[in-house]
Amino acid sequence: MSKLLKERWNRLAFGKKNQSLNESDRFHDVLPQELWGLSDYEDAVDTGMLPRLQEYSDEELQMKIEQLREEIEDEKNYMDDPQNQYDTAIAPKESLINVIQAILDGLPPAGV
Repeated sequence: MSKLLKERWNRLAFGKKNQSLNESDRFHDVLPQELWGLSDYEDAVDTGMLPRLQEYSDEELQMKIEQLREEIEDEKNYMDDPQNQYDTAIAPKESLINVIQAILDGLPPAGV
């Protein structure tokens, strides 16, 4: 099996998204479930969570930013098509980070 195929197989077989309850995620059972499960900006819009982000404490929002940054780093480790994967996997997470940071800074977040 080629190195690229092995990497893809390992990502599919052992990737974070395939673990039951994302056991390795240090924020599970720390953040409220609804906030913890929010994957990116598009998810926040689709689930109606975007305007409700302001209801969470600053500490919870800061932890969510940390969680998203860790997920971005994980994604970067497995990029085989950097530009396409950035647009689909990383940019939406960065957008959610920007919205949350605006809330923490007391600014009116765009899109909320």
